[in-house]
Amino acid sequence: MSLRIYLASLVIAAVALPASSAFAQSVRVIEWSHGKSTIAVLFIHGLGGCAVPSDQNADAFCANGTQDSFRIAKGKASWPEIAAADSNVIARDALRGLYPGVLHLNDLGTWGVDYSTLTAGTCPQFSIPNLAATIRSQLEASKLFEQYEQVIIVAHSLGGLITKNMLLEWRNEGDDRGFLRRVIGVFLLGVPSQGSGMVPEPGAMNYIMDKVGLARLVNVCRQQAKDLFAGNDNTYLQDLEQRWTKLLGSIRAKSRSQAPLVYCARETMEEPLVNAPFSNTPLVSKTIVDAIYAQTQCSDAQSAIGTYPNKETWRSPESRGNLFRDSCKCIFIFQIEYIIVRR
Repeated sequence: MSLRIYLASLVIAAVALPASSAFAQSVRVIEWSHGKSTIAVLFIHGLGGCAVPSDQNADAFCANGTQDSFRIAKGKASWPEIAAADSNVIARDALRGLYPGVLHLNDLGTWGVDYSTLTAGTCPQFSIPNLAATIRSQLEASKLFEQYEQVIIVAHSLGGLITKNMLLEWRNEGDDRGFLRRVIGVFLLGVPSQGSGMVPEPGAMNYIMDKVGLARLVNVCRQQAKDLFAGNDNTYLQDLEQRWTKLLGSIRAKSRSQAPLVYCARETMEEPLVNAPFSNTPLVSKTIVDAIYAQTQCSDAQSAIGTYPNKETWRSPESRGNLFRDSCKCIFIFQIEYIIVRR
């Protein structure tokens, strides 16, 4: 299948960033498969992650220090690639009259966003809202949402906060182009909705970590890390969560249905942070987003995923009874009710 990559350099204007910090960054919108239906799945990676086209090598394509977030193991197909090739049936009779025949997983368009250059290296004033605005602008320019009637977003870690920001901004602007209306489901996988225990609160420890360059050591943007500290003083995350809850309530009340459905999953295994010299043996490991920090407004109780997405134990769409396929099926069944009620 043909692969189209929409690549553009986006200049962050002075209104979004201080004049001295204005610079161009690249956001790449990737199409793994266009699919055969009017439904698309959009993958959004997290902090320190990357999304890689099928014909590219992660080492060359990703920003320095970032990893392919959705590749199960080096040399194997990525999660989006597996989904794009999976012919298992998602829905049959439930969609009669709306879609011809049965709907297979690979009938869905499979897309992704790579913004790894915005989360690595030196970008001290590039906050999560700035990041979300930049990604949203490039998604709009790619015409992805105009090509499908319904979109399901699969977001990992920071990608979940970006997703919330984007949907909220579309709502604030009146959703004249119908982007928000097209989103029928959201997967929030290991999203730090309440922050992360690994990020120190503002104060002496934060100051010390900043001065010794810990953010640069782990190759993440300093301001983005600061936005993720857990605690009552993080007014950004508190405000985001409150607005997210109101947004879902408002949409559902208007449609008198449960759409858009929101599926949440928490990480349960530690991620290696520091390896031994000249070895892949981890010296320091930590769960980046514990269950308590992943709490957010969901359609059901959180599920547990074995680990972070780019490791072998991640349950891929080729496994039976996995979270992604079962939840997709549930989303489409609920969407029938949503469509009937609106009519």
